[in-house]
Amino acid sequence: MKIKLIREVKTDLSSVGSLYINDKYFCKTLEPFDAGLDEHSTLADIYEAKHARKCAIPTGNYTICMDQVSPRFGKLAPYSDFGGIVPRYEGIKGFAGVLMHIGNFPKDTDGCTLVGRYAKKDAITDSKVTFVALMKMLLAVPKVERIYINVERSYQ
Repeated sequence: MKIKLIREVKTDLSSVGSLYINDKYFCKTLEPFDAGLDEHSTLADIYEAKHARKCAIPTGNYTICMDQVSPRFGKLAPYSDFGGIVPRYEGIKGFAGVLMHIGNFPKDTDGCTLVGRYAKKDAITDSKVTFVALMKMLLAVPKVERIYINVERSYQ
Protein backbone atom coordinates (compact mmCIF):
# COMPACT_ATOMS: atom_id res chain seq x y z
CA MET A 1 0.00 0.00 0.00
CA LYS A 2 1.22 3.48 -0.84
CA ILE A 3 0.13 6.51 1.16
CA LYS A 4 0.91 10.12 0.34
CA LEU A 5 0.52 13.01 2.78
CA ILE A 6 0.67 16.43 1.14
CA ARG A 7 0.95 19.42 3.48
CA GLU A 8 -1.11 22.21 1.91
CA VAL A 9 -1.74 24.97 4.47
CA LYS A 10 0.84 26.20 6.97
CA THR A 11 0.13 28.42 9.97
CA ASP A 12 2.14 29.37 13.04
CA LEU A 13 0.50 26.44 14.88
CA SER A 14 -0.05 23.66 12.37
CA SER A 15 0.14 22.15 8.93
CA VAL A 16 -3.08 20.96 7.32
CA GLY A 17 -2.86 18.53 4.45
CA SER A 18 -4.49 15.75 2.47
CA LEU A 19 -3.89 12.00 2.73
CA TYR A 20 -4.08 9.80 -0.36
CA ILE A 21 -4.15 6.01 -0.30
CA ASN A 22 -3.03 4.32 -3.50
CA ASP A 23 -3.41 7.68 -5.28
CA LYS A 24 -7.03 8.16 -4.15
CA TYR A 25 -7.98 11.00 -1.79
CA PHE A 26 -8.85 9.66 1.66
CA CYS A 27 -8.93 12.45 4.27
CA LYS A 28 -7.52 15.66 5.72
CA THR A 29 -4.58 15.70 8.13
CA LEU A 30 -3.34 18.01 10.84
CA GLU A 31 0.25 18.06 12.09
CA PRO A 32 2.23 20.45 14.26
CA PHE A 33 4.02 23.46 12.77
CA ASP A 34 6.18 22.60 9.73
CA ALA A 35 9.72 23.74 10.55
CA GLY A 36 10.91 23.04 7.00
CA LEU A 37 12.75 19.83 7.86
CA ASP A 38 13.37 17.26 5.14
CA GLU A 39 15.31 14.04 4.58
CA HIS A 40 18.51 16.08 4.11
CA SER A 41 18.22 17.87 7.48
CA THR A 42 20.99 17.02 9.91
CA LEU A 43 20.24 15.59 13.33
CA ALA A 44 21.49 18.87 14.79
CA ASP A 45 18.95 20.81 12.68
CA ILE A 46 16.18 18.41 13.70
CA TYR A 47 16.97 18.62 17.42
CA GLU A 48 17.23 22.40 17.22
CA ALA A 49 13.80 22.65 15.55
CA LYS A 50 12.26 20.23 18.07
CA HIS A 51 13.80 22.12 21.00
CA ALA A 52 12.36 25.43 19.76
CA ARG A 53 8.76 24.11 19.50
CA LYS A 54 6.59 21.13 18.62
CA CYS A 55 7.14 20.48 14.94
CA ALA A 56 6.07 18.13 12.20
CA ILE A 57 8.28 15.29 11.03
CA PRO A 58 10.64 15.93 8.11
CA THR A 59 9.30 15.40 4.61
CA GLY A 60 10.46 12.11 3.14
CA ASN A 61 9.64 8.45 2.66
CA TYR A 62 8.81 6.19 5.58
CA THR A 63 7.02 2.96 6.42
CA ILE A 64 3.96 2.51 8.63
CA CYS A 65 4.07 -0.25 11.23
CA MET A 66 0.76 -1.90 12.15
CA ASP A 67 1.88 -4.38 14.81
CA GLN A 68 2.57 -2.26 17.89
CA VAL A 69 0.13 -1.53 20.67
CA SER A 70 0.17 2.07 21.86
CA PRO A 71 0.82 2.36 25.60
CA ARG A 72 -0.81 5.82 25.55
CA PHE A 73 -3.91 5.13 23.46
CA GLY A 74 -4.25 1.33 23.34
CA LYS A 75 -6.86 0.91 26.08
CA LEU A 76 -9.06 3.79 24.92
CA ALA A 77 -11.97 3.47 22.50
CA PRO A 78 -11.90 3.22 19.52
CA TYR A 79 -8.22 2.18 19.63
CA SER A 80 -9.12 -0.78 21.85
CA ASP A 81 -11.50 -1.97 19.12
CA PHE A 82 -8.38 -2.66 17.05
CA GLY A 83 -6.43 -4.39 19.83
CA GLY A 84 -4.73 -1.13 20.81
CA ILE A 85 -2.82 -0.98 17.54
CA VAL A 86 -2.14 2.53 16.23
CA PRO A 87 -0.34 3.26 12.91
CA ARG A 88 3.29 4.13 13.75
CA TYR A 89 5.81 5.77 11.43
CA GLU A 90 9.18 4.03 11.15
CA GLY A 91 12.53 5.35 9.96
CA ILE A 92 12.20 9.05 10.83
CA LYS A 93 15.58 10.57 11.61
CA GLY A 94 15.49 12.29 15.01
CA PHE A 95 11.89 11.26 15.81
CA ALA A 96 10.42 8.22 17.58
CA GLY A 97 6.91 7.12 18.50
CA VAL A 98 5.19 9.17 15.80
CA LEU A 99 1.66 7.90 15.20
CA MET A 100 -1.48 8.56 13.18
CA HIS A 101 -4.31 9.08 15.65
CA ILE A 102 -7.49 10.91 16.62
CA GLY A 103 -7.47 14.62 17.38
CA ASN A 104 -8.87 17.90 16.14
CA PHE A 105 -6.46 20.68 17.10
CA PRO A 106 -2.70 21.35 17.33
CA LYS A 107 -2.90 20.78 21.10
CA ASP A 108 -3.88 17.16 20.37
CA THR A 109 -0.53 16.26 18.80
CA ASP A 110 3.07 16.30 19.97
CA GLY A 111 4.36 15.47 16.49
CA CYS A 112 1.87 12.89 15.25
CA THR A 113 -0.48 13.03 12.28
CA LEU A 114 -4.15 13.57 13.10
CA VAL A 115 -6.76 12.46 10.57
CA GLY A 116 -10.19 13.96 9.88
CA ARG A 117 -12.86 14.53 7.29
CA TYR A 118 -12.87 18.33 6.93
CA ALA A 119 -10.28 20.98 7.67
CA LYS A 120 -10.21 24.65 8.54
CA LYS A 121 -7.47 26.83 9.96
CA ASP A 122 -5.66 24.86 12.68
CA ALA A 123 -8.42 22.25 12.97
CA ILE A 124 -9.90 19.10 11.47
CA THR A 125 -13.29 17.51 12.13
CA ASP A 126 -14.79 14.02 12.32
CA SER A 127 -11.48 12.57 13.44
CA LYS A 128 -12.83 9.48 15.21
CA VAL A 129 -14.91 8.21 12.28
CA THR A 130 -12.05 8.95 9.87
CA PHE A 131 -9.56 7.11 12.07
CA VAL A 132 -11.82 4.04 12.24
CA ALA A 133 -12.12 3.99 8.43
CA LEU A 134 -8.33 4.37 8.09
CA MET A 135 -7.69 1.52 10.53
CA LYS A 136 -10.01 -0.80 8.62
CA MET A 137 -8.10 -0.09 5.41
CA LEU A 138 -4.65 -0.44 6.98
CA LEU A 139 -5.47 -3.64 8.86
CA ALA A 140 -6.82 -5.18 5.64
CA VAL A 141 -3.30 -5.02 4.16
CA PRO A 142 -1.69 -8.49 4.34
CA LYS A 143 1.03 -8.61 7.01
CA VAL A 144 3.63 -9.58 4.39
CA GLU A 145 2.93 -6.37 2.45
CA ARG A 146 4.59 -3.15 3.58
CA ILE A 147 2.78 0.17 3.95
CA TYR A 148 4.78 3.09 2.58
CA ILE A 149 4.11 6.77 3.22
CA ASN A 150 5.57 9.74 1.38
CA VAL A 151 5.31 13.06 3.23
CA GLU A 152 5.67 16.18 1.10
CA ARG A 153 4.71 19.82 1.10
CA SER A 154 2.86 21.86 -1.52
CA TYR A 155 1.76 25.03 0.21
CA GLN A 156 -0.78 27.23 -1.55
